[in-house]
Amino acid sequence: MLRRSHSGYKRAQYALVLAGAVLTASPARAAITSGPPEPGAATAWRVVVSPFADLWYHGLAVVGFHGFGPHPLYDVAYGRTAAKARPQGALTMEAEALRAEFEGDPAFELLHFIPVYLADLSPEQALAGLRRMSDSRAGGGLEALAGAQGLAVVASLLPEPKQRSTLLRFVTALEREWARGLESELRASREARSARLGALEARWTSRFVPALAPYLEAFGLQGGWIMPSPPLGLEGRFFQGDPRQVQDNVVIVGLPPTVEGHDGTLAPVVRELCYPAVRKAFEAVQQRYQDRIAASRASDAAATRCGELLLEKLLPEALSAYRIRFGLQGPHSSAWSPLPDPAEGTAWDAALVRVLNLSGGS
Repeated sequence: MLRRSHSGYKRAQYALVLAGAVLTASPARAAITSGPPEPGAATAWRVVVSPFADLWYHGLAVVGFHGFGPHPLYDVAYGRTAAKARPQGALTMEAEALRAEFEGDPAFELLHFIPVYLADLSPEQALAGLRRMSDSRAGGGLEALAGAQGLAVVASLLPEPKQRSTLLRFVTALEREWARGLESELRASREARSARLGALEARWTSRFVPALAPYLEAFGLQGGWIMPSPPLGLEGRFFQGDPRQVQDNVVIVGLPPTVEGHDGTLAPVVRELCYPAVRKAFEAVQQRYQDRIAASRASDAAATRCGELLLEKLLPEALSAYRIRFGLQGPHSSAWSPLPDPAEGTAWDAALVRVLNLSGGS
């Protein structure tokens, strides 16, 4: 049973203040390997598929709901291709109006993370729950639904009738597409990539986990779920679970067809797992930031730099692929390039080195 604590909510990026509830759900994802981690396992990472994450992110990619960070939240080519394949589809027809609604209300940034709360559910269960939550005529009654606690969090962050109505329109479009052939298309996509995901898990568990063990153990990241999803861009999603349950962590990253080698595909996983360290390092530099967008951009850059520092120290063989994936291979390229003040990068570097305990010898 997965237990997720909102006190450990995932990212500085979107600065959503969540309730102190603990989510509980039984794993229902399709595992590429033998299944979910066994209770008490010291180290247990699994690469899995989440049909709901694939569907949800497919919808947001078609709508074109992108954020303000330096890395794309969704694969632009994926979104364009998917929209072109269904020019009269509900998502394509509603895309412009939905995008305007989503971009006009910061509360909708939550939509980028809903799959980390409901990833244990099937698409049918998740959409039915979100419909029930969003439809004022349903009159509540979430307690008996699968994923009830996750739905309650979504409801608390989208409390306004207009927000619920907009969410319902998006859910309705997804349901229509799902029923009109998208289900079989996404299933075929999952089946086609099963061998690749198995190879990614083997590489992650045999090389990355042992090498990164000092960091993973220090931050309670010894196990969890990695869910590659093709619609995502370079920016992933990360949920840090209850620190007492080391298999609760959820990482969702993209699965681009053009990246060569498993290390390049796994590079965003390393970066996402850096956010607990970034959050701690932020304490030393937070006085520099007066608004959440500036702090978010700096935290994103710090996560990229943190991954580079970790691999440089602990797994040098994967460093080149990481730098290529994040555009850090040029002589003048740096994780700090998006920041306006070079002194920011210097301050962050010092804070990260202290947090990661990398000041000693190699």
